[in-house]
Amino acid sequence: MTDHEHPATMAARIAAAEAAAYRKAAEWRTDMENAPRDGTDIYLGAAPQTYMGEAVPARSTIGHWATDEECRTYTGDCGGECRCPEYEYVEPNWISWDGGFTNENPPTHWREIMPTPDADAILALADQSALDEALAAEREKCAKTVEALTDACVSDDVKAWAKDRAAAIRKGDQA
Repeated sequence: MTDHEHPATMAARIAAAEAAAYRKAAEWRTDMENAPRDGTDIYLGAAPQTYMGEAVPARSTIGHWATDEECRTYTGDCGGECRCPEYEYVEPNWISWDGGFTNENPPTHWREIMPTPDADAILALADQSALDEALAAEREKCAKTVEALTDACVSDDVKAWAKDRAAAIRKGDQA
């Protein structure tokens, strides 16, 4: 943002950037190798497939690549005095709230979960824009009043002062 950018212009730029982010997030990607594999939830989709001779319908769900913790299953303890826990590790895979995917029925496409817009920031900018416009209108009224009074003045010194004062009011100077 530049020093002189109007808040309404900045709000419009923010809205445009958010719209672009929504469009990008809404695009389904078929490059599963580029999907995030850090535990980030994303939309996962699978095209219709066949598993063991049975049709598996297309589906989409929210899920993520299993993290290391999610790949270990508690199998009991060692049986000794220490009772150390023992785990079985499974290969990392895509999991979801509705049961996950398998190597035989993997997701075929994905997309990001759309970010939530920062509505409060946009509203604050819009409110600031309205306040700035109202303040500018009030300054203009004051300046016009000073100019109108200037016409009634006889002294050139007073007219010069009033003209300078009207210009200062329009700029927002408090003096």
